[in-house]
Amino acid sequence: MEKRLKTGLSNASTNRELATLKRAFRLAVKAKMLSHDHVPDVPMLKESAPRAGFFEPEQVQAVLQHLPPYIKPIAMVANELGWRLREILPLQLHQLNLAEGSLYLAPGATKNSEGRVVYLSPDLLEALRAQHAMTRELERSVRAPIPWVFHRKGGRQVRGVRKAWAKACHQAGVPGMVFHDLRRTAIRNMIRTGVPERVAMQISGHKTRSVFERYNIVSESDLKDAAMKIGAYHQRNGMPITHQPQFSAEQSDGRRGDGKPDK
Repeated sequence: MEKRLKTGLSNASTNRELATLKRAFRLAVKAKMLSHDHVPDVPMLKESAPRAGFFEPEQVQAVLQHLPPYIKPIAMVANELGWRLREILPLQLHQLNLAEGSLYLAPGATKNSEGRVVYLSPDLLEALRAQHAMTRELERSVRAPIPWVFHRKGGRQVRGVRKAWAKACHQAGVPGMVFHDLRRTAIRNMIRTGVPERVAMQISGHKTRSVFERYNIVSESDLKDAAMKIGAYHQRNGMPITHQPQFSAEQSDGRRGDGKPDK
């Protein structure tokens, strides 16, 4: 374990390897290749809290304005659907159905090995229509088929967005935000707009609720909005928002309720 940590591996990554090792021992016991007495104790390392970064709507728009044109629609997909970058970049034109307004992910292209079909909002569908039309025009220009939904000049597949993303975030005034923060943002936004949790999980590709809950992060604006809703509830039910303490004559002249002076 110490050797793995010295290589720069994080506690979280080391724990994933330890979990695999523990499962190997369990399978060996199940197959009667090893007895319980010979299974060593494999302690797990303490992991840091999950990253809590997410965008407010105006921040997303600011970043989009500073992204290169070929990356902007990629970010739009992530912000609306909560898809992982590695699920978006390999998308091919046959997976985009403009007639139905949907995107399809094959089972082998997802982290949980389950395919999914999602339907697009009017704004995202319009953006992908424009992307599709641009791709067809480029195909005629280069006289070669371009299979990718998202591509660079000349039709080359987009392999990464890290440098352009970091630059756009800096220019937008939100340095340090990572592309995966769009996934967290999308999930939180779905819940905010009333999308059922089960449907949101199906769209984003989360398989377990425990993972889903990690991304449903409450922002400061959510807390402020909650305070306003609580206040409105009290007003509707005739409960005062503020309360002035009432003192008896004895309490006002420095005496306690039992008639004795305060010490």
